[in-house]
Amino acid sequence: MNPKQIEDSNTKLKPPYGNIAWYRKFFELIRARKFEKFDREIIELNIIKGVNAKIFFNGLRFLGLVDKNGKVTEKFESLRRKGEEFKQNLKKIVEEAYAHLFSKVVISKAKPEHLYNYFAQYYGYGERTAALAIKLFVYLCEEAGIILPEELKKTVKIEKVRTERKKRVKPTLVSKKAGTIEPTVPEGLHKITWGDKIIMFLPKGHRSEREKIASIAKKLIDMYVEEAMNETSS
Repeated sequence: MNPKQIEDSNTKLKPPYGNIAWYRKFFELIRARKFEKFDREIIELNIIKGVNAKIFFNGLRFLGLVDKNGKVTEKFESLRRKGEEFKQNLKKIVEEAYAHLFSKVVISKAKPEHLYNYFAQYYGYGERTAALAIKLFVYLCEEAGIILPEELKKTVKIEKVRTERKKRVKPTLVSKKAGTIEPTVPEGLHKITWGDKIIMFLPKGHRSEREKIASIAKKLIDMYVEEAMNETSS
């Protein structure tokens, strides 16, 4: 791929930015389960929701891990490894995805302002977005074993994993009668039971909203069954 092609391809998919915790969770998740598809719906169920799910999905596309429909690539599969093999595979992915950056900035001598100027010039990133893009780039480089200047590493603080999900209201257990307990229904939720094995609390809403939630619930149940099958076969 010549420099012009590199520049053209990277203007279509911009370098990723966002919370490092998303990518840490992603690496953990793909080692735990095998995926044929990793689209926005799966991201919303497992990593992050809303507009951030789109940002994260586009980041995976930029890295060449999924296609526009969420179908996983060979690069995605290569990151299910651990240790040195994971590092080498990630290094190749980072160097290919950020080829244009590496061609414009001498990383071994780079300072934070050099990376900021790069993201501002070629992608029009504002200060905050550029800072997030720099932080994520440094994180991926460090995970891949790519040597970076100390000044660059010190400037970018690697955050501890933090959950991004909104806090959910937990059912409060109250006594029904001696020796038994029954969960109360949180406000705004609908209780669904199936014998004494299943109790679910789902949001109230119109039919279309409930159909969408039911579709997601079905996928969760399929995943639940699939994990049991994997445990049995192992």
